[in-house]
Amino acid sequence: MHPNIDFVTPAKLFIRVFVGLLYLGLVQAQPAIAAESDSAANIASLIDPAKLATLGERGANPRIQKCVYWLAAARTNGKKPSAILDSAIRQAGYTNKLAAKLTKDSLLRNLDIAEKLGCLDEAGLAEMRRGKSPTVMKGPYTGDELSVDHIIPRAVVPELDNVIANLELMPLRMNESKNAKIGSRQRSLAKQFHAAGLLSTSRLIEVTNDSRTTLESLADDPAPTEICVNRLGFWIVWERYCNRIQKRSETATLPDLQWFACNVGLFDGN
Repeated sequence: MHPNIDFVTPAKLFIRVFVGLLYLGLVQAQPAIAAESDSAANIASLIDPAKLATLGERGANPRIQKCVYWLAAARTNGKKPSAILDSAIRQAGYTNKLAAKLTKDSLLRNLDIAEKLGCLDEAGLAEMRRGKSPTVMKGPYTGDELSVDHIIPRAVVPELDNVIANLELMPLRMNESKNAKIGSRQRSLAKQFHAAGLLSTSRLIEVTNDSRTTLESLADDPAPTEICVNRLGFWIVWERYCNRIQKRSETATLPDLQWFACNVGLFDGN
């Protein structure tokens, strides 16, 4: 045997080949579930209110797909989606507790929807990671695209266009048949959005179509910001009154609102 030649024994050769094949198998088996461990940080970036405010029309829709991907990835890695969202919401800077709860509940619901519709397979996750729509693999809408729907229609309340809590995964055919309908769910959610500071009073009126009830509910509001404006168009913007008398809206009262509406001639009193 030549002293300068390193002959590889069959056992060593087998080990090298085995390790190489194992490495290739592990690399190829993980395109759908990312290696990144900090799902919370990724989700926080996607739901950051400051970033959402800069997006254009339907700009947050792909972010719902991505958030669901990161929640699924975290769960695959043994983490609880609920705990991941608690961390993400803190990192994103949510200060309103109700807004934080609505956002968390919405994302958990979307994860559940995607799972029940069979969208969390390898192909579906690969699409969702890129903000794309996966294909529905279970149920009567099998084969449909899993689109993003506005619970309160964008056509009715554009200011909720990129609010995470207002976005929900839905098969495309169902989404297209929904149109801009307002039902009990939308009216109830609008009241929650208003309480969370996500929806203006005037827009709340447009959804609930009940200006007087909403105005009365503001009697206990320590900082009303605007008077209720309904579709019939007789209520005026609250801030206009505050500007005219140079009074801070935080200290103005409901009687102030009523006096201005009735005595300045902008409301007929009926």
